[in-house]
Amino acid sequence: YSWNRDEMFATGALTLLQLLELVPGVTTFTTGNLASPQFAAYAGNPGRVRVFIDGMEIDNLDPRAGGALDLGEVQLWSLEQVTVERGADEIRVYCRSWSVDRTTTSTRIDILTCDQRTFIARAVFGKRYNHGELLQVGVQSYGRSSDPSVGGGNELALFARLGWANKRWSVDGYYMHAGRTRDLREQDFGNTLLEPDIPEQDRTRADMYFRAGYGTPDSGVWAQAMVAHSNFTENSPFSNIPDLPVDSADTTRTSTQYIATGGFTRWGLRLSGVERYHQLQTGGV
Repeated sequence: YSWNRDEMFATGALTLLQLLELVPGVTTFTTGNLASPQFAAYAGNPGRVRVFIDGMEIDNLDPRAGGALDLGEVQLWSLEQVTVERGADEIRVYCRSWSVDRTTTSTRIDILTCDQRTFIARAVFGKRYNHGELLQVGVQSYGRSSDPSVGGGNELALFARLGWANKRWSVDGYYMHAGRTRDLREQDFGNTLLEPDIPEQDRTRADMYFRAGYGTPDSGVWAQAMVAHSNFTENSPFSNIPDLPVDSADTTRTSTQYIATGGFTRWGLRLSGVERYHQLQTGGV
């Protein structure tokens, strides 16, 4: 299963979760829409859905998520291609970030209004200059009703890439920063003592990498080396909901990856290999 940028927009999906709903064998769950936690499971296991962007794995750094990746961490609007590979016991989602290869300026502005007083605005700009320099920037902001019965919240996501390339060699730096606020979400049914409401959350996440490459994965011999870093910070107020345990606020977690990949693509044959050194660090609570 694979979608390019135009196909992703054509599906009407606003999040990666909504796109994965089209894949057989994937079960999705969310308590609301954009601001609510968003989880997907493969063969009934939410811990076996792995997401990669340009070879960098998107780690679950939120201690509230219980070991499963909140797919709301992935900014679908900033991607150029999504490819899904299903294995025996896990699903891998390979994402390629949006890029431009022409000196003609590439821009797009979207403004959407939805139900539950949801408002989304996004804009992107990309241009490759005559000597191979690259500049890309983008922003998306959404706001949603604070009604506790529908799961409100807001987010501001900023994206930037600087790079340079010639016929065979390329270097670039990527940065994505998203600040997300989730309002209190009341449950609709059940025992409120055993199944309490979902408390509010105020958090930010930043994913970045520096990459150097030779060739292109789409043709011929290619190789690339990457240093990637992710940072998750939560500054939520402590819970004051009766019978709900005090939540962990002021949490910081980081992830660093060193990745080397290479391969060969020609005559309909694609061979590739990857070596990854992965370091997870937990901060203070």
